[in-house]
Amino acid sequence: MAFDLPEIPLAEFASRISGLSPGPLPEKTIAALFAHYEELRRWNRRTNLVGPGTAGEILARHYGESLAALPLLPAGARAGLDLGSGAGFPGLVIAAARPDLEMTLAEARERKWAFLLAAARKASLPCRCLNARVRVPL
Repeated sequence: MAFDLPEIPLAEFASRISGLSPGPLPEKTIAALFAHYEELRRWNRRTNLVGPGTAGEILARHYGESLAALPLLPAGARAGLDLGSGAGFPGLVIAAARPDLEMTLAEARERKWAFLLAAARKASLPCRCLNARVRVPL
């Protein structure tokens, strides 16, 4: 069941996101994350990208947990891959925070893939978004 995510003014979003990040975030990164959030709010009304159980804690639960991965990424890494990207966590968040990475997001569900394309475009992130199912032979 689709539902509305809370409206958060940019200044409040920036303050809360900065508090969740393991390090300082450039203004461009915050702007990209806010654009992603606004697109997520718009799409979530029609497509269940995040569940109602996490709506009240969307910043901490989804953005904060994605940002927490940043110190784990090697400084010299050149590319990243997010399989089953869904609503763009952690892939789009990492792409915004680490523009030096060539991020690829793979999503098998066509609606979620369409969202990823729209969100990456709105946030001006040069991610590659693939509508693909990854199968691992057993």
